[in-house]
Amino acid sequence: MLLFDFGGVVQKLLDDLLARQMAQALGIPRDVFLPLFVEAVPRIQVGQLSEQAFLEAVSSTCGVKLPGNSRSLFTLPFLESSQLFPKMTELLDELLANKVRLAVLSNTIPSHAELNRSRGNYRWFGDDVYLSCEIGLRKPDPESFLYISGVTKLESYNLILVDDDSGNVDAARRVGMQAILHDSEQMDTQLLRDSVQRLGIRITVSA
Repeated sequence: MLLFDFGGVVQKLLDDLLARQMAQALGIPRDVFLPLFVEAVPRIQVGQLSEQAFLEAVSSTCGVKLPGNSRSLFTLPFLESSQLFPKMTELLDELLANKVRLAVLSNTIPSHAELNRSRGNYRWFGDDVYLSCEIGLRKPDPESFLYISGVTKLESYNLILVDDDSGNVDAARRVGMQAILHDSEQMDTQLLRDSVQRLGIRITVSA
């Protein structure tokens, strides 16, 4: 099974843009908002803190008023700027055509997971969509990888992680998974295609 990270591999990463636009919308200096954002996001990603609770804490700490539809602070930047990498979607289509089992393991927040689902952005992965905000585990926690092994009933060595974060790649390898470092913003998709085939996954393209 090929286990894909989503942001940075299939979809453009938005963390910096999201933090910048949220700070601007709230009228908070970025250097004040960013540490609050960075500290909170991992907890939001595993369900320890809700998006609304984070915004209310920021409002209280920084003395700013939240807009009426405060959820839009998380969703609007995503709606306006999130894009799938075309070359990666082509590769995913090829993998599906070759009957390769695909899954996604992504650190994400509830509102972004909902939007990706509504847009059909997880369509290649069927039921094998494993999101940190839903399973309560995030990479690089080894338990996140062991969870996938358990739920898919596949031994770790039969799982191949594709991730743009070297820390996640290293953590996956430590639990016995194969892993490929791939950043779709910086690296040619052909390199990933070659790496996958070197690991024994055959990809043929119909004429």
